[in-house]
Amino acid sequence: MILTHLCFFILILQSQFHGIRGESHVFFRAGLKATLSCEKTSNYPDITCSDVSWLFNSDSSHTVHGVRNGQVSEEHPGSSRLSMNSDFSLNIHNVSAEDAGRYICRLWGRNDLDSVVLLGVLTISAAPPGGSSNPDVTVQCSVSRHGMSCSQGRILWLDQNRNTVSQNPPNNCVSTLTLKRQDNRRFTCQYLNAKGKEFISANYTPGVSPEKIVHLYTRAGDDVTLPCDGLREQGPTCSDVIWQLYKDLSLDPIRKVTRGVVQDGGSSRLSLNSDCSLSLYDVTEDDSGVFHCERQLTLSTAVFLSVLTVSVDPNHPPDGNIALQCSLGSYDPRCESRNFRWFDQSQMVDPVHRTNCVSYLTVERESRHDRTFTCQYLENAEVKISAEIRLKGNKQTVQPTTPVVLE
Repeated sequence: MILTHLCFFILILQSQFHGIRGESHVFFRAGLKATLSCEKTSNYPDITCSDVSWLFNSDSSHTVHGVRNGQVSEEHPGSSRLSMNSDFSLNIHNVSAEDAGRYICRLWGRNDLDSVVLLGVLTISAAPPGGSSNPDVTVQCSVSRHGMSCSQGRILWLDQNRNTVSQNPPNNCVSTLTLKRQDNRRFTCQYLNAKGKEFISANYTPGVSPEKIVHLYTRAGDDVTLPCDGLREQGPTCSDVIWQLYKDLSLDPIRKVTRGVVQDGGSSRLSLNSDCSLSLYDVTEDDSGVFHCERQLTLSTAVFLSVLTVSVDPNHPPDGNIALQCSLGSYDPRCESRNFRWFDQSQMVDPVHRTNCVSYLTVERESRHDRTFTCQYLENAEVKISAEIRLKGNKQTVQPTTPVVLE
């Protein structure tokens, strides 16, 4: 059996509530990273990774180890997608319906210290009956959860005006919706409890494939090109291409390109390339979000753009020191601030304060030497992007540099 040692950092995106017997219920959309908390570890400050195991069963009949004594176990069918964080929570990367089930975080092998998490997964998929020439597309929204029973909930389909367009029988975990391909409205699938409270939801627009996903990281002030994969073979021009920016998928998108023409609001910083990719110049944190490239409502690439900014904190009190701040603008503003790492020249230094996607570092003024500080953003212990700032001379002026992204 091959065991892989791990203890990484996290970025959480989930819907969660607490049920009976201390069980925690969480729901994630398929394709995202699911993070399951091990709540009782907070009671034991001296606990280490080797003291923690994660167990999994999908139907209560067979239990396997996902993590055994701090190490990933191949007993779990998705072991290559598992990792454990420094707070002992469990990551399931690219979560799927097969991952739904009951997860147990066990300390020191004692079941009286178990933390139980019930994971549910919402999946949206589309199929064109009768082939791609069919004008209709059938969309399926399904919920997978422990025991495979949806008797305590129901699935609703809403249009972009929040009107109910379909709902399924209460005991069915699957709901389908048939739409016209030409319908460019956004539809939302909701999974609700018996009282009508939302567990989780996901959006769908006809022709937009959720499978083409690209994650890009860039620095403020840089230029970046957003790919529109899969369109080149459909024709030599981009006259029917649409680019839209979603700051929040529950809100209407911001149109950037319509039928191959850049819109006036961003024309000075945008250009559409011959391969239908979108170039964005002098990037700012406001540019972060999810960009959708669509063509004839049949194909799309979703580009998750995150922007790293390093600057002097303007709100720091005049106490003789300088406060630097490093922030990541992204679609999900709840990134873990411990994913930031600071360096003074080549020496790692500890930040003084962290809040969500912003990390702060206070440094002493020095008039004799130039000093360069580097901020890195990491996910799963891998550096995704870095940026530098230079404090120069007696005036302590700030000069952004152009560092290389570390691999």
